[in-house]
Amino acid sequence: MSNAHHLFSILAQAAGAASLSLGRDGQTSIPIGRELTIHVTQADDRALELSFRIPQLDRPDRAVMLEMLEANAAAAAGETGSLGLDGTEALYRERWLASETVQHSVKPRFDALLALSRRWRGGDAAALLERARLRREADARPPALSEDPPLDEDADIEAAEPVMIRI
Repeated sequence: MSNAHHLFSILAQAAGAASLSLGRDGQTSIPIGRELTIHVTQADDRALELSFRIPQLDRPDRAVMLEMLEANAAAAAGETGSLGLDGTEALYRERWLASETVQHSVKPRFDALLALSRRWRGGDAAALLERARLRREADARPPALSEDPPLDEDADIEAAEPVMIRI
């Protein structure tokens, strides 16, 4: 592909929306059924960014954000995109470089993105929320007796119990 506009024209055909074009702001949306929209943004002259929302993960708390980071790290080798936030909205985003994309690969890659969107908007989001719930529960538990108590950096050192050290 020569540039982002060429890549977009091939993508629009692959998505069955050949008459679709990027707006003046370099953005457009590709509706897929009633539930899903793929957002396309021209990142620069050579790249497009495709994204979809994952509403189940919107307004994440600390535990959900940590699970999102771990999911990104685990998927780093196999997926080309990552989970992220746009304000309070959770999304998955991929960057497509025109120089690294060949025409016959656009349709299969777009189909793979749609399959990934169904996966994330279904069971993967539910599994991530369950892991976040377990993380919250673990964080709320008091430390076990065998664990060292947390250090209190503001504690009065002179009031602490003496520690015997044999030399």
